[in-house]
Amino acid sequence: MSQQQHKLILKDLALEIQVSIGNKEKEFLDITGEVAIEDGDQSCINQRSTQLKSEIARLKKRFTEVGKAVRLCDEGEYGYCQACGDDIEPKRLSVRPESFTCVECAEQQERKDKLFS
Repeated sequence: MSQQQHKLILKDLALEIQVSIGNKEKEFLDITGEVAIEDGDQSCINQRSTQLKSEIARLKKRFTEVGKAVRLCDEGEYGYCQACGDDIEPKRLSVRPESFTCVECAEQQERKDKLFS
């Protein structure tokens, strides 16, 4: 697949993520504006609002990563591992188009993160 084809896929993904962020933010505003009748209702609202904030943060992070991947397409560097320089496996890119590392380097990083966390 060409850099241009990858770029189109990434731009479509960015649009999907933007829509999801908007939907989650609207839901967050809707539920935080509700008046709870009982304490149990308020507890559910608090739990859902916490969950939504987490989902929104995750989506915004992914949106940023997709933007970086689009820039890499523009530079002709998309699809290459940022750690070792090898090609990122096409299967990995089809599942997670905004991947910046090959599977091997990603696994190495995860092991390091676990050691130091």
